[in-house]
Amino acid sequence: MNSTHRRGRRALNLCQDIPRTQRRPKTALAVIDRRSQLGRLVMDFKRDLTARVVAKNGRPPDGVEEALIEDLCVLRVELARAAKKTLEGADRKERNHQKRAALSNTFRHQLGALGCGDQVETEKANAEARLLREYNSR
Repeated sequence: MNSTHRRGRRALNLCQDIPRTQRRPKTALAVIDRRSQLGRLVMDFKRDLTARVVAKNGRPPDGVEEALIEDLCVLRVELARAAKKTLEGADRKERNHQKRAALSNTFRHQLGALGCGDQVETEKANAEARLLREYNSR
């Protein structure tokens, strides 16, 4: 099937085998150093979520739950970075505050999708307490 089409382009052979790579593809969590404070935060969070899923379902997380846990860890990293910027006073733009609120909302929704409703309420209470402390400190 090496026939040519218009302008000399070869036809795609969709039936050929796709070679598999030996290495696992890099994810966003692969670049985080586990020895750093952020890396320990992510690994502890991932371990806690996995333990909650095992305790709730009585089995290890399946593929969909693993993907949700990975996404939640990435969101946790982004929220930690945004919180650090805010606390240092370097984040004064309204757009960045809206981004942080959107990340926080997505984080809570994905926790709910994973079935950690009590974790969602705890995160919400912690966020409200942080806002009150920040507001009272001014």
